[in-house]
Amino acid sequence: MGSLSQAAPVPAGTKGCTSCGSRDLTRVSLRLTDGTEVVFVSCHDCESRGWVDTEGDPVPDEFVHARSGRKS
Repeated sequence: MGSLSQAAPVPAGTKGCTSCGSRDLTRVSLRLTDGTEVVFVSCHDCESRGWVDTEGDPVPDEFVHARSGRKS
């Protein structure tokens, strides 16, 4: 993971917005509670948001929510 002051590699599938094609995106790489690595992507132009896996494939919100909670 990079820092805010240094450019990090752009994860696969996050070079452009899937809705409008803009390249002005915020990308946040995260490791979920179960160890799954995902990237949150938010478009500055159309405000589209979503999750992708490390291969750049879309991940449903439900998948992220189910794997990010605390274990009882």
